[in-house]
Amino acid sequence: MSNKLPKQPKVGQRKCIFCGGLPLTKEHIIPDWIKAVIPFDNQTKNNLSVHTSISTSNEVYLIENDYKVKNGHRLSKKLLIVCRDCNGGWMSMLQKATKSILSSLILDEDITLQTDDILKLTKWIVMTTMVAEYDDIKAKKIPISDLREFRENHQTPARWKIWIGRYNGSRLGFHHNGFRVRNGCVPYSINNIDNLQTSTFFLSGLIIFVMSTNSIGVYREYNNIGTIKLARIYPMLKNSDSITDKPIPWQSLKVVDDTDVEHLIANIF
Repeated sequence: MSNKLPKQPKVGQRKCIFCGGLPLTKEHIIPDWIKAVIPFDNQTKNNLSVHTSISTSNEVYLIENDYKVKNGHRLSKKLLIVCRDCNGGWMSMLQKATKSILSSLILDEDITLQTDDILKLTKWIVMTTMVAEYDDIKAKKIPISDLREFRENHQTPARWKIWIGRYNGSRLGFHHNGFRVRNGCVPYSINNIDNLQTSTFFLSGLIIFVMSTNSIGVYREYNNIGTIKLARIYPMLKNSDSITDKPIPWQSLKVVDDTDVEHLIANIF
């Protein structure tokens, strides 16, 4: 019988973002199998923009605008941020559950998303957004409590909104923004807590737009984000005429192009 004590993490050593465990393994931001569906050049240089701002109902105070250029395609990026148990356990399970759904949407196939498909896709999007945000650590806004709770119950945290749509444009990869937003109840202060993030994923024929906040009241300033070309899949709308509380025939959605994306960005700012 060994008398050795378990290896203790070093002070300041990174731990799993979901459970705090070790050892860490590298996790693809976008699953590696997507390379077979979306060919891309690993040598491509990608622009990563980081924004931090404070807004009111009438104006936006941009306090930081930092642009970086990174080598390699962002679809091939791996991050050393999750432990072996999470990566090979529940995270792998969510990846496998959505592989066929994602493939069909990326290839713009004629399918109909049923409620169960939407629930599986929503969980994958939440997990992927949480992981992808760590590639933009300076603008990270999702609280660690959301990550821990999602690992435990696989439920989308409160105050998240998710849209999906058909895409035909030039972008490929993902884009993340972090904001410091003032709502009507909070006085303006440079020290206000960073409280809003948006993540947009461009995966060939599929666009995913995610917005989340940890502050009550922030969404009152952003009620016009969703357009008729995007289907909101979380939260689902109940007792309404929205297509998102019933099956979604994918080909019935209008196609989003790069001009629509610019309008989406304009609505955020």
